[in-house]
Amino acid sequence: MLGDRLSRYLVSRHGVADSQDILQDVFARLVRYHKRLAKAKNLTAYVFLMAKNESSRWAKKNKKNHTSHLSDSVDKMSHAKEVVDPNVPGITQFENRELAQRLLDELTDESREIVLLKIYSGLTFAEVAKILGIPEATAATKYRRAILKLQDLVADSDETKVNQFNPANLKTS
Repeated sequence: MLGDRLSRYLVSRHGVADSQDILQDVFARLVRYHKRLAKAKNLTAYVFLMAKNESSRWAKKNKKNHTSHLSDSVDKMSHAKEVVDPNVPGITQFENRELAQRLLDELTDESREIVLLKIYSGLTFAEVAKILGIPEATAATKYRRAILKLQDLVADSDETKVNQFNPANLKTS
C-alpha cells in the first residue's frame, strides 16, 4: 500500500512522531492539489516527490538536525526493514537500528536518499530518478556505489558488531 511505503520513507528520514505530522501534510496537499494527480504520468513517483518536498519544507521550518540524537536514529529505523542480519547472535534490535543509522549517516545526502527510497520505500529506479530529477541510470549507479560504500565501511571497521553487518540482507528488489 502506498501509504505504508510513504510512512516508512518518512520515518526513515524524521522518526516516528514527526513522520506522522509530515504524512498528514502530504495527504492534505494531495487533496488540495488533486487536479494535478490526473496529469501525473507516474502516480507513485509524484506522491513520493510531494512527500520529499513536504519533508524538506518541514525540516527547514523546524530546523532539526536529523542525526543529532540516538533516540531519533532509533526511531528513524524502528519501522524500516533491518539492514543488519537479525540472526547474528548477540546483536539486539536496538543495536541493529543504531548501527544501520550510523552506516546510512556516512553516505552523502543524495546517496542516502536513493537508498531510503529504494530499500525502505520499495521504489523502482525509474521512480527514484523521477523523484530526484536525475536519469534512471544515474540513480542505479549511485545506488550501487552507496551499497559498495556501506560494504567498505563495514569491512574497514574494527567493531565486531559492525563486522557482522551483512549488506546481502538489504532488500534491493
